[in-house]
Amino acid sequence: MPIPRRRPRTVLLALELPHKESTAADCRLHGPVVRGCFSRCNHYTPCLVRPKDIAQLDRAVFKAVEANGSFGFGQALLAGGAAHRRLYSRYQQGRLALRITGPLQDGFWVRATVVLAQAHMAQLVGLPLSVAYRSTFDSYDNRLQAQDGWGQYFEPINADWPKEDLVQFDCSLAASAWHRSGTYAYRHSTSMTQRAWRTRMVQALPINPRPYFWRAANDFWVAHGVDKEAKVLGVHMRGTDKKCHAQPKAYLKFARAFACHTPSAIIFIATDDRAMIEEVRATWHLN
Repeated sequence: MPIPRRRPRTVLLALELPHKESTAADCRLHGPVVRGCFSRCNHYTPCLVRPKDIAQLDRAVFKAVEANGSFGFGQALLAGGAAHRRLYSRYQQGRLALRITGPLQDGFWVRATVVLAQAHMAQLVGLPLSVAYRSTFDSYDNRLQAQDGWGQYFEPINADWPKEDLVQFDCSLAASAWHRSGTYAYRHSTSMTQRAWRTRMVQALPINPRPYFWRAANDFWVAHGVDKEAKVLGVHMRGTDKKCHAQPKAYLKFARAFACHTPSAIIFIATDDRAMIEEVRATWHLN
């Protein structure tokens, strides 16, 4: 009688992420209403920081873009005020860039999502990006460092572009870009489409973490014996602010399916809630 082969054991790795507790003060940082947006409210992150010396583009400009592409963009500049007409020649010369500023008191990865969302629209007219994230309301900006809230974590993206050659989405257009390309995709088809264009955009810009983070991630994998050939399923569990929406058991059937079809699978759990890690270890019997 043949001896049944035992399927290789699934390995479970867990990483507890630091989190920043919100306070009552965080919820009271509401600034003046500006054209329908709060300039200092974390619920209106798409409005971002708007320097006074950078020309603002409104929805009318991108309505022209959606109708006639880069030609429509140029015509909208010509049809605008004197400041916009001066930008037209710079645009024709390839000198114009879109400035993107930092999130106002929002989650860490929003800074990258905002860049992707606005880049998605800027791509329609061939505008390069200039990213400069310095906001007093950025929870992750260590103002003791020379780099801003972007440069501390990611490689610079044209941060020193000349100010006279910069434009920026105004409040309404920034919000439109966010709702069009920055929010969560809840259907599988739209999620796959979003993932595809974001992957292309990350590679094209490019968005690269600072070398320190590459090394830290590599050291973690090496320390746990994970090589490049390993099959890893990453699971991010938000425990502090999304715990009521998704308990560990909600992920279990997907993890089991992956483990069932992938010999020697590694399930990598990243969460900011130690209780979630403990529950996973106690209840996820994957082997």
